Amino acid sequence: MKTIHLADILNQSLEHYQQNHKMSVQQKRVCGHIQSCRTGELGYQNWQCEQCGHQTQIGCSC
Repeated sequence: MKTIHLADILNQSLEHYQQNHKMSVQQKRVCGHIQSCRTGELGYQNWQCEQCGHQTQIGCSC
């Protein structure tokens, strides 16, 4: 089963929602932050496994 994140739902549905509902500036700002979460827009963190040395880059969370 595929993991679905809140950002995925917002990316798919927010535009349609906004056509039918008014959102405050704060609500739009929060939705934008959630949509940017872990995408790299907020920067990256480099993680390294202490046992094998494997490195991976992870987008910063909101």
